[in-house]
Amino acid sequence: MSVKQQCDKALSENENTFNIYVPTEQLAKQLIPYFCNNPIVAKQFGQVQLNWGHNMSDALDFIGRGNADLIMTKENLMVAFKSEYTFNYKTLLAYPDYTAFFISLNEKPKLEKEYFIDKRIGLLDYPSSRSGYILPRTLFKRLNINVDSLDIVQANSHSALRDLLAEGKVDVIASYWKQDDMDRFLENYITPISSKVSGSRWYFKMETENTELVCAINQIIYRHANAQTSPYFKDVESYVEC
Repeated sequence: MSVKQQCDKALSENENTFNIYVPTEQLAKQLIPYFCNNPIVAKQFGQVQLNWGHNMSDALDFIGRGNADLIMTKENLMVAFKSEYTFNYKTLLAYPDYTAFFISLNEKPKLEKEYFIDKRIGLLDYPSSRSGYILPRTLFKRLNINVDSLDIVQANSHSALRDLLAEGKVDVIASYWKQDDMDRFLENYITPISSKVSGSRWYFKMETENTELVCAINQIIYRHANAQTSPYFKDVESYVEC
């Protein structure tokens, strides 16, 4: 079930709510002040509601049924639900493609059946994640491994996966590799699962030619990106001209 964050008070007398869907609570809490304090948003809506959730039922409610005005998600989900065509969602911004890895604390992971059989494996608990859920499970299937026979420890974020690994609670995790991971782990002990994993994108339901709101959203996402410490999330590309 999805949960939500909204502005402390009404933005205007307008009865419409600007519904946004993002994959994590952390992102929702980071973004809510940007949207609540934007004058363009306040002129068109009386409230902003930032919803988040990471299981497939949440994705179905918002991506599959078009229940959000603005969505941050992976391209593969939008394609699976045919949401761009059905609900007229347009890509506004996109983060770079990246590589998914298995990351270990004390050895280089091997993409072999025997390697995983006796390992404690950290994966994300939401099926929409390519690097933390879909790709490792696809590999297990390709290696003819029964996933139910594996010792899988689930986490609710990539940061939580890293904590499990650093604390020795798992032997290997599936995630992406970021620059500051070198402060905790050894770069020699990572193995690519798949390269060119598509990054997340921001999709806007373009029911009218609402270019002022589109550009306000772009400005908000760029401001948020500039405030991030991760080089990956700083590198966001706009698909529209403002």
